[in-house]
Amino acid sequence: MVNTKLFQEERNFWGWIFALPAILSLLLFVAYPIVFSVILSFTDQRSAANIQLDFKGLQNYVYLFTNARTLYWPSMLNSFLFSVISTVIQTVLGFFLAYVLYNMGKRSQAIYRVLLYIPVVLPSAVVAIMWKFIYQHDNGLIDVILTQWFGLENLPVWTVTPGWAMAAVILTNTWRFLGTTLILYFVAMNAVPRDCLEGAKIDGANKLHILWYFILPLTFATTKVNLVMSFVGGMKSFDLFFLLTEGLGNTNVVGMIIFNTMYRQQNMSLTVTMSIVLSLILAVFVYFGNFYLKKVDEKND
Repeated sequence: MVNTKLFQEERNFWGWIFALPAILSLLLFVAYPIVFSVILSFTDQRSAANIQLDFKGLQNYVYLFTNARTLYWPSMLNSFLFSVISTVIQTVLGFFLAYVLYNMGKRSQAIYRVLLYIPVVLPSAVVAIMWKFIYQHDNGLIDVILTQWFGLENLPVWTVTPGWAMAAVILTNTWRFLGTTLILYFVAMNAVPRDCLEGAKIDGANKLHILWYFILPLTFATTKVNLVMSFVGGMKSFDLFFLLTEGLGNTNVVGMIIFNTMYRQQNMSLTVTMSIVLSLILAVFVYFGNFYLKKVDEKND
């Protein structure tokens, strides 16, 4: 007779053995950096070259919340506005482009899926250089079109002028990441049962009815993923701002402030404190965002 208990213990043993590399990797590359970062936030560490833990208690947190010279909270507001606007535009536009793609023929779908996804795989530096040429004052593509085709004059410097600089980064960011949203929605739309849609057409439903009563509700799970991914990505955005505007035109986002604090002010402990506070804020937003979207999903059901 097989000893079931012995077999179970042996299986558990080998299970832990095979899981050990993954566990060690998580402890070494995830848990340890997080714990060490929290410890550093309570110190007065200035540089990564010579680690000397001189504990200062909550001094960094008090300084961050009370001293306006850090520009942390105004930059947090800039990041929030950028994230919200980008998320709304990217989600809405991505959904409708995915629906257009969904209604195309197979050959057209194959071509446009690749074309619309190409910007996603381009490096940030390539995207920034290309759009800098487009935004260039006087002889950039946008200025040439507006002056020669529409006769407009005294155009702003798109990457420097307050208001327009943020709009320029939002446009570039949307162009770059729209393909991700589109593909996610396209996959979700293709997962909708065809027989359900065919039955609706037989009952007299047109394309607008199918879009509103079938496609939208049945792809709401993808909408939740898109909203969370886009919002979190927008709050952490740094590369396009650094390469396109360098913080000019009221585009100093929180990523720029964290970068400057570390590499220009040489204040490692305050940098870590800023990162921890940002992570906690994002965790709260994601939690309550998921909670609210779950309530909406349950209400629709």
